[in-house]
Amino acid sequence: MNWLVTYLMHGERRTLLMKSRSTPTLKALAFAIQDLEFPGTPRPSRSSAAMAAWLEEVGITVLNIAPQKKPLLPMRPQSFHLNRA
Repeated sequence: MNWLVTYLMHGERRTLLMKSRSTPTLKALAFAIQDLEFPGTPRPSRSSAAMAAWLEEVGITVLNIAPQKKPLLPMRPQSFHLNRA
C-alpha cells in the first residue's frame, strides 16, 4: 500500500510517498525521510527512540500518515464502430 507522509522540516511543509504493507513504523519513516532529505548519508543502526530524537534534532516533525489508494490507470480514448446492415 502507498502511504502519504506529511511532515515539517524547519517549518516548511513537505510530503513523501512511501510503500509499506502496513502503517509505516517511526524507524521506517525516519529512514525514508533521511534518504529523501539527506541523500547519500549512511543509515545508522538506531532504535526507534533514537530515530525520534534524530528527527527532532534535524528539525523534522511528522504531521500525518495517510493511506493512498493506487491511482486508476488513465483511460485511453476509444472509438466504437457500429456495423449497420
